[in-house]
Amino acid sequence: MDPALLRPGRLERLIFVPPPDAEARAEILKTASRSIPLAGDVDLAVLAEQLDGYSAADCSALLREAALTAMRRDLDAATVTAADVEAARQAVRPSLDPAQVADLQAYADRRAT
Repeated sequence: MDPALLRPGRLERLIFVPPPDAEARAEILKTASRSIPLAGDVDLAVLAEQLDGYSAADCSALLREAALTAMRRDLDAATVTAADVEAARQAVRPSLDPAQVADLQAYADRRAT
């Protein structure tokens, strides 16, 4: 990060926000799916457990891609199925690299002391 961004009057400080855990991902998926008709075979809590390394944006993108997958399957599809979600997971990969997250956490810890 450019040190100029941390000067007074700009960002001034960095705040490390850890990646969402399974519970947070479940809430993110719940919120993101409000406008997406999900079939009964889509269990958001189970899906959230499987999305380690997915950011909030990744979770939302996954559901949008699942909706597009359902439309590609059948233009008149009434719901997004678990198969659509699984197919979308092939296109939407997790963006959070564990090593990078650890480095950012360590950087934030060093800056806090």
